[in-house]
Amino acid sequence: MEDPEFIKLRNRFLTGILICLVLFIPFFLFLYQKIYPHDTGIMKKIKREETTYILITQNDCNECKRWEESIQGKIDYSKVNKDKDSSYQRLLNQLDIEKDDIVPPALLYIKDGQLDSMVMNQKAEEMIHFLNKNMGSE
Repeated sequence: MEDPEFIKLRNRFLTGILICLVLFIPFFLFLYQKIYPHDTGIMKKIKREETTYILITQNDCNECKRWEESIQGKIDYSKVNKDKDSSYQRLLNQLDIEKDDIVPPALLYIKDGQLDSMVMNQKAEEMIHFLNKNMGSE
């Protein structure tokens, strides 16, 4: 059947389907990521019950910057910005911490996938003392 009108109609139909797929697949993937966000590196470490440090900071926090400078190169840590990171609330839920219980800067010590101890809203010297205490217990 080589009806030119049928072929033209079929080609328009296939082109329309292709355009719909090109436009809607990225949209659905975007929605899927928003509804079911993927695990971040921090969440994977917690689920694998690893021992790690998590530095919680926030925007416009000078003490947060001092803390980060103090620990850079000394320990392996993950940084979470309370104001920017979408995984912040999921992290708190996973560790069974109330949102109001964290005051940045905060350094969480995660041992075997559970919150072991934390220090927060202190001067960098207090954080260094906390770090030395926990590094000695590993």
